[in-house]
Amino acid sequence: MIIIIGSDKELALTHADMFYYMGVLASAYTPTELTLSVTARADALLVLDPVTEGVTAERLSEMTLADIYALSDEDCCGYALTLPKESYAPGILKAMNEHRRSLGKQPLGIYRLFGIDASVNLGLTRLGECVIDLTRTETMILRYLIHSYPRQVSAEEILAHAFKSTRTPEQTSVRTHISIINRKFRVLTGSPLTRGGISGYSIDEKICEAREGELALKA
Repeated sequence: MIIIIGSDKELALTHADMFYYMGVLASAYTPTELTLSVTARADALLVLDPVTEGVTAERLSEMTLADIYALSDEDCCGYALTLPKESYAPGILKAMNEHRRSLGKQPLGIYRLFGIDASVNLGLTRLGECVIDLTRTETMILRYLIHSYPRQVSAEEILAHAFKSTRTPEQTSVRTHISIINRKFRVLTGSPLTRGGISGYSIDEKICEAREGELALKA
């Protein structure tokens, strides 16, 4: 997941939504909203104009092990990569992934777990050799669950990270979407994707066993 950092929250949200349209998980925060719990879940941090923001790579590196990138037309010390301020999401993602590959790291946009592959480059969701027909929202929820595994995530958290920022659905919408996702996985494997509890939702490890059993017979 990419954390977008900017004092102009609307601009940060716009950048996050551009990544959302590409299928990549991204969330926007102002510098004062950053916490260790936020940065700990990030694969990459992107600072919008760090010179203006007064945000230093040194300070951020104390909060995360993720790569820290910047958009700026000025020289910025300590960042993994500095890209032109007017860069757009596709070019930013390409540059980030080229940098990550050079370090032997997994590119952003890869979402795989227990034989499930919802990676952006596929353009669809697979379980083994079978394609699962998910909507964009269902796919983003699945990607967030994969990204968050094995931690349980609340409906509120899913709303914040797996939905476009301009949408303001109720938490019941998350329950409805996950119910539909579970139904689609159950049809294919005989087992639902998630297990729920008081703390929220997480992918059930039993989906792996179901894949090796039921799916092998249906493939």
